[in-house]
Amino acid sequence: MNPIPYLMRRLAERTTWAAIGVAVTGAAALPSPYSWIVIGVGVIGVLVPSPGKKDCEA
Repeated sequence: MNPIPYLMRRLAERTTWAAIGVAVTGAAALPSPYSWIVIGVGVIGVLVPSPGKKDCEA
């Protein structure tokens, strides 16, 4: 899997931007160092590919 085309396709989806917005909104309630950590973890969590059906089969 080539990561650049995957990220470009993922960033073209509206749901990705909605999830990033939710991460930023949720992090706004936390104090400064923790809010940045939550934003980073949220964005990484949105962009990491989830396992497909083939990946789950043993």
